[in-house]
Amino acid sequence: MEETTALTVRQAAALLRMGQAAKAREILAKAVAAAPGHAEAWTLLARCELSLSSPEAALTAGQGALRADPGHTEAYWVTARARLDLGRPVQAERAATEAVRLDPARWYTHAVLAEARAFHPLPWIRRKALEPARRAVELGPYEPGAHIAAGVAAYRARRRRQARRHFEQALALDPTDDVALNNLALTDLARWRLGLAARRLMTSYTANPASPIPLHNLGVIAGRLVQAAQMLTVIGLIAMAVALAATDGDAVRRVLGGALLAAWALLVRAVVRLPRPARRWLARRVSGAGVVVWALLIVAPAGATLAAAVLPRDLALITVVVPLLILQGLGGVLLLPLLLRRMLRAVRAARADG
Repeated sequence: MEETTALTVRQAAALLRMGQAAKAREILAKAVAAAPGHAEAWTLLARCELSLSSPEAALTAGQGALRADPGHTEAYWVTARARLDLGRPVQAERAATEAVRLDPARWYTHAVLAEARAFHPLPWIRRKALEPARRAVELGPYEPGAHIAAGVAAYRARRRRQARRHFEQALALDPTDDVALNNLALTDLARWRLGLAARRLMTSYTANPASPIPLHNLGVIAGRLVQAAQMLTVIGLIAMAVALAATDGDAVRRVLGGALLAAWALLVRAVVRLPRPARRWLARRVSGAGVVVWALLIVAPAGATLAAAVLPRDLALITVVVPLLILQGLGGVLLLPLLLRRMLRAVRAARADG
């Protein structure tokens, strides 16, 4: 039985290397059912589940490996990796620390520890992510995963240039690595280079349509554009109100109106140039009852601001002051429930992470 299971594990490992994770999972599921004490089979099954974006199943398989062999390094590694993918960095950090203790000479144990610490809710733990990241690169200088972990740790520590270098190095080692491509797109997103970020994400999505990460990040880009529209609306209203208060504000508000019109044109152009999945996400955000909210928050105030650039002064003052009062009232009504909802989500996540 032991020899049969070992042969199955070798076959599954070969299938996984060829990118046939589903087939490998199928034969490994039978292997662990027949030999539940085979830690390596459980560990490889967990790796298959991770490749298939099934972190819950990967965690179950990793725990099966730990039951079979409590001192198995890779079992702790896959458990940490699965918990990270499930958004449980506290538990992931514990498992990753144990993996490093058991085998400090493996780059991937340090890499998963760096990522777990990088996403830890406690800031003093996050600051400790850079050391295992550096060690992972030292042990695996030609491993894309080591550079990705180092890039994540640097990004979370707000060292954006260092993060970009690591992600670019990971892509140089493996141009098909969609994780590195997604993370590089995030650094573009942080610099508000939305077009470049969207193109990278679409490349990743085309290469791996099953991954939810590119679509999520495309949604983030669309969200950034919504934020930009909100900021432009508020800034435009305030600036126009200041221009109207000036003694000789007619020329100023006309110039300001032209500048705002150009800014809105650039924003609309950015939306039009978004990839289709991001435009769909944006359309869902403003569909249904949300149309009224977005009309009140963005479209109506923006139109009033542009109209104030050409209307007579007294009428223009009304078109600017009224939307400002409406926005102030809506801010209290809409933002407070949103903040409370986010606080409740954070509390639930902390409880789930234990």
